[in-house]
Amino acid sequence: MSQAGFYELLTGHFANGRALENVSESQHLAHSIADHIARLLNSRQGALNAAPGYGLPDNNLIYANQASAREQLRAEIAQAVLRYEPRVLAVQVKANVSASSDFLHTYQITCQLKRSLASVELEGWLREDGQLHLQPRGADANTGAADGD
Repeated sequence: MSQAGFYELLTGHFANGRALENVSESQHLAHSIADHIARLLNSRQGALNAAPGYGLPDNNLIYANQASAREQLRAEIAQAVLRYEPRVLAVQVKANVSASSDFLHTYQITCQLKRSLASVELEGWLREDGQLHLQPRGADANTGAADGD
């Protein structure tokens, strides 16, 4: 039985457009969590009147490559996930900045799930448009299958 979220079951696809049937059923939950966390982290606090704390504060300091700003953003990501992703019991967020001139921010988010205590590992990066892209770690961008499936 699919462990995709309600939104994915209604639409028949994940946020990135991949159809449910094109992702192995064992990966539905990981992709659903990645989709929800991506929507959460790409939202700005105050944008939803019903949930003014949903999302992240506008944080332009990370582009200044300040370590304290990156640490603050890392902590805000962890707090937002714990507060607004009900399937997650605990979260660990690691932020990295590439040493290259393109100043690439990458994130590793490990979520311990409430029901099974299993972990879902996500990898993310800030795209040129300023949006955070997330996917389950090891997922193939074309098929959505994870390594070892």
